Amino acid sequence: MRILYVTAHYPPDFVSGATLQVRRMAEHVAASGHEVAVLSGAIVAGLADGERRREDGGGVRVEWIGTAERIDQDVDANWQNPLATLAAADLLDEWRPDVVHAHALQTLGAGPIAAAADRSIPTVVTMHDLWWWCSRLFLVDRDLRPCPLDTGMSDCACARTAEWRRARAAELALTLARVDEVLAPSAALRDVAVANGVDPTRIAVDTNDVDPAASSAPVPAAPMAEGPVRFLYVGGDHPLKGVDVVLAAARRVRPRRGWRLAVYGVAKRRVGLGVPVDFRPAYAPADTATVMRAADVLVIPSIARESFSLAAREALAAGLAVITSDCLGPEEVVDHDDNGLVVPTGDVAALARAMSAVAADRSLLLRLRRAAIDRPIELRTPAEHADALVARYRRLAGT
Repeated sequence: MRILYVTAHYPPDFVSGATLQVRRMAEHVAASGHEVAVLSGAIVAGLADGERRREDGGGVRVEWIGTAERIDQDVDANWQNPLATLAAADLLDEWRPDVVHAHALQTLGAGPIAAAADRSIPTVVTMHDLWWWCSRLFLVDRDLRPCPLDTGMSDCACARTAEWRRARAAELALTLARVDEVLAPSAALRDVAVANGVDPTRIAVDTNDVDPAASSAPVPAAPMAEGPVRFLYVGGDHPLKGVDVVLAAARRVRPRRGWRLAVYGVAKRRVGLGVPVDFRPAYAPADTATVMRAADVLVIPSIARESFSLAAREALAAGLAVITSDCLGPEEVVDHDDNGLVVPTGDVAALARAMSAVAADRSLLLRLRRAAIDRPIELRTPAEHADALVARYRRLAGT
């Protein structure tokens, strides 16, 4: 078969959990004997708006199209891109894929999906975020406050106008209704999609896979009976990931002794005299297992609605406890007061209390970590994921 992946971003132009997921799938599907192409936006490659460039690597043909001028989430160009639609149409006519599988579509718009549907090519959309209903992707307003999950139940403070929001929603809904199958990385995101109008019979859960190189610790690290409690933050230097929340919470954790917080990939900043926070550079995915094994508790203070949370799963697989905000994705694997603690999103005081409880009560830490070790979560391998997708593609294509 020939499979075309459509994605707003793709490594190495832009690297994130979602883009690495798409690349792994493209390369694994190609390695299994299928022809694979990727149409991706390019924001740092120096391409002019709509300019195209082809590259080949990893057994995959990549067609880049410049989109740097369309990253502003509040402009029509972010969700209406006739140049991307034209590029998709040209590729569809020249290469004639059997299936088109779209992922994140901000900057490209939904036009490539409509172009495939116009040609009666089966289409799949994986929702890595909530772009179809929220131009800011994560249902969080400009003041970093979570919005209602049902977007039809409230006004949108971020939209340029109510009319603009309605027009955008209506046009995207028409395209989404033409998609053959919608996939969500978690049941939580599936439920949000259904609440916002997706037919429940047309959407399925398709969990992300975990790169074996990033979760290769063969035996979970034993819980420490002595020494400081080792908290870990790996969300990066972005307000939506809650970096300011976790640093503010660290200032409130009591006692001040007996714990440390390692913060990766965040610019060093003042957090207060005597607050035991260590700022460390970002690490490569291959070093994930090593980083996890040097910690006791992963802290996920995310304000964004997380569609999956790879970090939560990697941490639990390594035998760590997890303290997370109630941001959807992590909650599917973190059971409050069992293998971790769940706190309200954006609540600095609640996060500080949770961290303080673990720092002050070694028996609580041991119990949470023991639950993670004794009841390990199942992790999907890239090969398993690719095989499942190929079976789905075959069914849709009738091959």
